Amino acid sequence: MIRSAPRPDLGAIVWSRLDDDLSVATRDGDFAGYIDRRSTGAFFVFDRDARHVGTFAQIGAARAALGECVRPVRTPLPRRSPSSALSQLAAHAAHILRKRT
Repeated sequence: MIRSAPRPDLGAIVWSRLDDDLSVATRDGDFAGYIDRRSTGAFFVFDRDARHVGTFAQIGAARAALGECVRPVRTPLPRRSPSSALSQLAAHAAHILRKRT
């Protein structure tokens, strides 16, 4: 796992690489978004609600963009059960697979 540099108002983002083309981000244990590398080599960044954040040529820039749009700690997010978080991740993965076909 790769930790990004935390901003003072945010916890550290932890990156998990699920396969060669897909990295998922969490912050304080909550799903924060993902990066999908396309066949063109471009990195497409999506937030926790699968909204497109931007497209980048370098993975570092893609990670930084997601780090900038993650909600601050002072705005509490509803806590989810592990099964709910896994369901959300599965829905995002299905969304990615639909876009690739």
